[in-house]
Amino acid sequence: MEKPIKTWEYLDYANNPSRLEYHTDKLLRFDDGFYKNKPASYSIKEFISYSYCLTNHFKEGPILKYLVKNHVFDHSQFNEKDDKYWRFWKYLDLSKLPTLTYFPTPKYNFQTLIELSPEGLREGYFKFISAENPKEKMFNNNRRLDNFFFDGPQIPGLLLEDRIKMRQAIFDVLDPASGFSLKDSFPLFDHTKIPAEKWEHSDDGGFSGEYLELCSDRITSGGWSNPRDGGSSDVSFEEFWTRRIHPNNGKFKAAYTKIFEFLENAILKED
Repeated sequence: MEKPIKTWEYLDYANNPSRLEYHTDKLLRFDDGFYKNKPASYSIKEFISYSYCLTNHFKEGPILKYLVKNHVFDHSQFNEKDDKYWRFWKYLDLSKLPTLTYFPTPKYNFQTLIELSPEGLREGYFKFISAENPKEKMFNNNRRLDNFFFDGPQIPGLLLEDRIKMRQAIFDVLDPASGFSLKDSFPLFDHTKIPAEKWEHSDDGGFSGEYLELCSDRITSGGWSNPRDGGSSDVSFEEFWTRRIHPNNGKFKAAYTKIFEFLENAILKED
């Protein structure tokens, strides 16, 4: 195998040693888990517009800045998404990002948090340890700044004023030469305009089933098997809207159509 042009070492989401190698036409990711013996391969263009954080929150940004500056891209092969993500990293000044921490509205007294800094963006929660040490900040999700700017927060319940501040903070460190305006960023939803509704589906008369719930600040899907709760998962309005998420689409097709209508009517009009 050819010698890499550059190598970045980092700890992955599970705190395992990993590395990313930059070769002439690809990136190779090695870790101590699944890709230990056979690295995962990504094209450079694929990585530029990747929808998730491939490395970790403080390594991803500098890698992207390096590639945009040093790799020779064939822009004739770019689609609209490739172009806007490339422009985002070319004209973003990571060093000027402020350090901001916000606390979305909790669910079941489970306090989550989202943190923006010159290192990047990450999401987490407070872990309750003991009476002597009641809270410890834990981070469980690395996010890319481009994904946040274009698609919005994945973590539900972020207050409107905090969404406005985070979006503005990223926009403020984008050089005007990027050609972006705030209209290129994720839409702002007015949660007060979104009604609460719940839909359920069962094939056995209600003994077990699945449900979809539109709440004031999130969308929840889950299930039950009497008398047990089958668990649930939450999705932010922004992630649902920008990525067109359709879990259990066949069972709740009409409900999802209705939710999209509610969200569209709740988008704040901006100048």
